[in-house]
Amino acid sequence: MIRRPPRSTLSSSSAASDVYKRQVSTQSTGSQQSTTMAGTARPLSDDLAGLIAPEYAANIESVLYTPEEIQSRCRELAAEISKDHAGEQVLVVGLLKGAFMVLADIARHLTVPNMVDFIAVSSYGDSQESSGSIKLKKDLAINPAGKHIIIIEDLIDTGGTLAWIQSFLGTKHPASVKLCCLLAKTERRSEAVHLDYLGYECPDGFVVGYGMDFAEHYRTLPFVGLLKPEAYATPKNQTSE
Repeated sequence: MIRRPPRSTLSSSSAASDVYKRQVSTQSTGSQQSTTMAGTARPLSDDLAGLIAPEYAANIESVLYTPEEIQSRCRELAAEISKDHAGEQVLVVGLLKGAFMVLADIARHLTVPNMVDFIAVSSYGDSQESSGSIKLKKDLAINPAGKHIIIIEDLIDTGGTLAWIQSFLGTKHPASVKLCCLLAKTERRSEAVHLDYLGYECPDGFVVGYGMDFAEHYRTLPFVGLLKPEAYATPKNQTSE
């Protein structure tokens, strides 16, 4: 999924997700410890920069969610899903391409029987703006009839794509359809989409990493970070395929 450029640096928080914004991570620095709230912009550390392409590191303005914060929340989301579906099996559905990392990290911690499938739609191209229409590119390979579907997504922004997918899968006679998103923005939400499982409320900004991209780049970053404005405002600065 490609996000639109931000209107501002921060979005307002929803009451349902405030608890997750208050989650903190403690990092040791020598003999001192610093406590940082997940979602707070932090400089890209040398350690994280060393894990990614230098061309990508040069375009990262700040880090919002570290690998440790992401993995911790994925384990918690898996526990919530498993508790709600005790005694049942679930069909975990990821939206290609953005959900491939978060789906894997949540699904690996599920403690209920599960199957995995993917769906692909198109609403964005190599630009920053949605095309305004959603087209199905890949349907499920597994018949979802009678199954409990958990749609896992990296980020919900306007909500249009997830609302369409939820409605589409609902026509296939599943037992239930629930939505799980690692990150949620509210600034540009145009669809009334209910999130059953939420990782973090995400500050407004052009976020990349952990499945999220700009023009198909940055997906494999192990963290979620803010992209420098000049990186998406000037296509010539973007690395080529």
